[in-house]
Amino acid sequence: MTKILQLLKCPQKLGVIPRFATRQPVQCNLATKCQKKLKIMFFGTDEFALESLATLHHEYLGGGCVRGVEVTCLAMKTLVPAVTKYAMENDLKLHTWPPDIAMIEEDKFDLGVVASFGQLIPAKVISSFPLGMINVHGSLLPRWRGAAPVIHALANGDKTTGVTIMRVRPKRFDVGEVFAKREVEIGATVRRPELTAQLARVGAELLIEVLRDFEISVKLSQTQGEDGVSHAPLVRKEAALIDWEVLSNLEVYNLWRAVGDFLKLRTKYSETGLVVRIGTVLPPSVLEGAGLGEEEGEPGEVRFVKRGG
Repeated sequence: MTKILQLLKCPQKLGVIPRFATRQPVQCNLATKCQKKLKIMFFGTDEFALESLATLHHEYLGGGCVRGVEVTCLAMKTLVPAVTKYAMENDLKLHTWPPDIAMIEEDKFDLGVVASFGQLIPAKVISSFPLGMINVHGSLLPRWRGAAPVIHALANGDKTTGVTIMRVRPKRFDVGEVFAKREVEIGATVRRPELTAQLARVGAELLIEVLRDFEISVKLSQTQGEDGVSHAPLVRKEAALIDWEVLSNLEVYNLWRAVGDFLKLRTKYSETGLVVRIGTVLPPSVLEGAGLGEEEGEPGEVRFVKRGG
């Protein structure tokens, strides 16, 4: 548990590439001029990825910078991924991972686009696209490289996060050159689903901006370097176990914001050792003036507070 908390608390520096810091959200404009219309293979699974896929599809339907889009998704035994469902409902050609490299080359795809896919892309797949592959990532890289950037940003108490459009490189996640970044403020009470949805929208907008000016974006891309790197691996259920001797009240609240919608926070009742599940955690500010200062009780102690009293 201590190792998990140390990972979640790793503070690092944030940065934004100046060229993209002042860009405004994309507006639907059929008159938008593109350097080149692109045929794209999209790789994704969940709701975060769906926002980018839907935006690419709308760009295609509107005669924008996308001349075609098809979808590669992971096969799942029971659940139907959001991206798969969208592709089926909108008659987008659907492929199962791993893709047929010969098909990619024969059908003359230009670029691969990845969002929340969860698989390392082999070099042979990346190189099958003449323009390579790019990724929509839910953090300001190199901060929070990995599969769960939103969770770690919230659990760490970050005040800002953002989205990065970057080049996909083989063998390692989220290390490629950066095309664009956009910063997003994290509200004091925002939770994982809301922040994920916000970042998905921002990422989809930024993706289209990069595609509409792709050659210039490539020329101006920047290497990440290793300064400010932090990692955001998938979170296991053990992360939801509260250690009252380690976490402050604010850290418990931030952990709930990060994982409480899919993991119940848990603790143990000292007298019996039974596990207690915690459904809702209120922000510490709610109890200001309630006379519950740290000097008046032990961490994890249960108190009754009369409503309005």
